[in-house]
Amino acid sequence: FQQLYFHVDNLFVRALEGDEAVGHYNVAVRVMSLAIMGGVFASSAALPWLARAHAEGRGLAAALRLTGASAALGLAVVLGLLPLREPVLGLFGEGFLVASTSLLWLLAAAFAVHIGAPLMTAVVAAGRSQALLVIASAGLAVNLAGNATLVPGRGMDGAAIATLFTEVTVALLAFAVLTRSAPATTSDV
Repeated sequence: FQQLYFHVDNLFVRALEGDEAVGHYNVAVRVMSLAIMGGVFASSAALPWLARAHAEGRGLAAALRLTGASAALGLAVVLGLLPLREPVLGLFGEGFLVASTSLLWLLAAAFAVHIGAPLMTAVVAAGRSQALLVIASAGLAVNLAGNATLVPGRGMDGAAIATLFTEVTVALLAFAVLTRSAPATTSDV
């Protein structure tokens, strides 16, 4: 479901704006993909640590610690890329500059991924695979509804906004799952 909600926007953009718009939009999506790598890879690498912390009753504290570090990294990456949006898109040709606003929304989504990725990994570490399925399903539903609502009027920018809404939803739901399954005392945050 995660892969589906990350790529289904192409169907909406292609249907409503055509192949050229999908090409422009996908360059912005690839920049976003680069922007999230640090947070996603660090979260995956931290899975054993998060699993041990969960087993010791301090899973939420560990997740929040990792989320803070990932958010700081995400903020640095996003702030570094903001002034480079047009030069980066321009590398592919002047026509790709139409995706500049979409990239702005996608960079905001990248920041949300830097928060959501450690939280989702902590859900895995807590052994909450059913909750993970529910979160990913909700992300897909939000993404489909967002694309259906926003792409007709806003085009690729609408798809990017739907991506932001999706990533925020995923992060919030993962946080909710972790706080509900956390022990009553988490003093080592």
